[in-house]
Amino acid sequence: MTDSSIMLTIEEGKSEDIAIVPLCVSIAGISYREYEEISADQFMWHIDNGEIPSSSSPTLLDLKEAYDSTDDEILHICMADGLSSSYDSASSYATSPEYVQRVQVINSRTLCMPQQHIVFRARDLAREGKTIPEIVDGIREMIDSAASFLIPEDFDYLRRGGRLSAAAAGIMSILKTVPVLVQSVDGRKLEKLTISRKFDKAIHAVMVALESRGVDLSHRIDVSHAHNKKKAERAIELLRERFPAIEIGLHELGPAFITQGGPKCISIQSVRIVS
Repeated sequence: MTDSSIMLTIEEGKSEDIAIVPLCVSIAGISYREYEEISADQFMWHIDNGEIPSSSSPTLLDLKEAYDSTDDEILHICMADGLSSSYDSASSYATSPEYVQRVQVINSRTLCMPQQHIVFRARDLAREGKTIPEIVDGIREMIDSAASFLIPEDFDYLRRGGRLSAAAAGIMSILKTVPVLVQSVDGRKLEKLTISRKFDKAIHAVMVALESRGVDLSHRIDVSHAHNKKKAERAIELLRERFPAIEIGLHELGPAFITQGGPKCISIQSVRIVS
């Protein structure tokens, strides 16, 4: 079981034997379950019309329905603690008397595509008949290997999220700089990697960081974007020149992540694929 940070709908999750609880976003005074009640295109329409969004963890009702949908043991793999309250909410709820003996909640320390690959690996191990402790051991290497980089374009979103000061946001907007943020090792926050004047140089900095982390043929790289496909494709072009033998995927971000990274942002992530 996981949350919609893995960028799949509830029905898409069911087809893969994965239960998904959707993250929530609020915009124009209305709260939605992402992917289920609002699409990325619909969400971006509101943003383009000047609406300011916010995001939140899955509702307790959705958690209850997911936990009550089976009498089996549940491994709930949440998106990174610190970047979302999902882990704290699920951990607290799972201590309820009716769930404490059969629901285990773990922090993936990542989000989006690395989280998706981790969840799929956990699903595969469950199909092999592994116990929950064995599954957790089996995905630990993947969790430890995950890396995420963010290249934002709208700095106000980072300012509102407390990831950038108002002064820094203003200066970056005026200078038209291209900042690169990297997820901290513990997964709880975004830190500055570098500030470039050109997009290609920003991607170069990400590639150097990936190499320093030992990204090789055992890894996969994923590039995701918030309605910025052209730049995402340029990022992939540069990455393939540097990592020609590594599989690289292209994806569109969902509403909850757009709320955090801002419209037009680019995310570059890697994870070791264990099989």
